Amino acid sequence: MLFIAVSFAQEIRILNAAEIDEIAYEGDLDMPVFRGFEYRDGGGLWDMLLLENNYVAGSDTATNSSIKGILYLQDHGGYLKKTEFKDFIKEEEGDIRFWTSYCSFTDLDGDGYIDPVVVYASYKGKDKSDEEPLRVKIFVFYKTAKIGVRAQECALDACRTLKFDKSYAALPLSIRRHVLQLMEIMRTERGVILKDG
Repeated sequence: MLFIAVSFAQEIRILNAAEIDEIAYEGDLDMPVFRGFEYRDGGGLWDMLLLENNYVAGSDTATNSSIKGILYLQDHGGYLKKTEFKDFIKEEEGDIRFWTSYCSFTDLDGDGYIDPVVVYASYKGKDKSDEEPLRVKIFVFYKTAKIGVRAQECALDACRTLKFDKSYAALPLSIRRHVLQLMEIMRTERGVILKDG
């Protein structure tokens, strides 16, 4: 018997504004791109775009009422949208934005495919005076399926929640461990509670 091992180099890079402007993305960009990532794995060449509706490059005062994330597979010169998510502020919220310092593009389970992790939060203050998060969401893109962890932050036990999508339990153990470690880092660095009750 002959066994052939094939491995793919995994490369990740941040797309610059000129590159994003040059690509049409099938007309899906209905708000400014806050950050764009390109990565290569065993499945091909991918683009993950994170959009914030009021993002202005170089500004730290803009607040957002909505965000969007889109995952594309580059295919024969075109871009196939594989998955997308959107979120909007609720009545009691004043801002929503990505936490890119906690986003990652790594092969977490060693299968040759990158497992993107995207994190964002909503805030009460519209003028950035209240930086305490109200909601925190973590999305893992596993084989292009979006699997979420959703937290509602609150000082009172009764209004605090932490929910895992049903499909979260089927994720490989290494990915679930990564998410739990990430949550612990966010608890330490952001002061979030991230627990149920």
